[in-house]
Amino acid sequence: MKKGKTISTSDLISLDRTHNFITLIWKSEQCLTKTMYDVSQARFGHPGAFEAALQKLRGKRTDISDEATGIKVWSA
Repeated sequence: MKKGKTISTSDLISLDRTHNFITLIWKSEQCLTKTMYDVSQARFGHPGAFEAALQKLRGKRTDISDEATGIKVWSA
């Protein structure tokens, strides 16, 4: 923007949408980081918590059995 130019309504809407998008990305990254941490901690601490954390990461209706078995074999 040039100095002295007033901000239009469309500029404010655009800035608000950009802010909302950046906030959404940041929150998603924070959630993913926490879930990945939970998976790694659960894997080595409590086997039942490992599957629960992996299920949370992948979604409630996703079959995680093959992935969980693969992770257990790989990390053993």
